[in-house]
Amino acid sequence: MRIVRGSVVLTAEAQAPIIPEGAVAVEGSTIVATGRYADLVERYPGAEAMGSERHWVLPGLARK
Repeated sequence: MRIVRGSVVLTAEAQAPIIPEGAVAVEGSTIVATGRYADLVERYPGAEAMGSERHWVLPGLARK
């Protein structure tokens, strides 16, 4: 499990396309969650964290 963090996460979600101080939780090659970095670190303890508040994160924007 990895958590990729950034000052901003841009998503394809219509309700919340921009997540400030956000992150993406990734298991293998699958995005399992997006949200605020602090929340994802709490939800996935022990996950490897990468990125920083100096980055923007643009996860895969495919809709299912």
